[in-house]
Amino acid sequence: MGVLEIKQLYKNFGSHEVLTGLDMDVPEHSIYGFVGQNGAGKTTTMKIVLGLIKSNSGDITVCGEKAVSAAVKS
Repeated sequence: MGVLEIKQLYKNFGSHEVLTGLDMDVPEHSIYGFVGQNGAGKTTTMKIVLGLIKSNSGDITVCGEKAVSAAVKS
């Protein structure tokens, strides 16, 4: 089991697709970083993991618990 597991994460803002099927597994006792150009979806991914914005679809678990969004707006 990974500390952070992301499966088929999708997010769009209007007609602009930001995340299209992101899969990620961060194993226990490891350090990962996000690297990419502006607009690649790094901040959007972390905001979804933290529950600040809602994804369009996908599953996120943190330490085996399903992450849920407290965000009112998407």
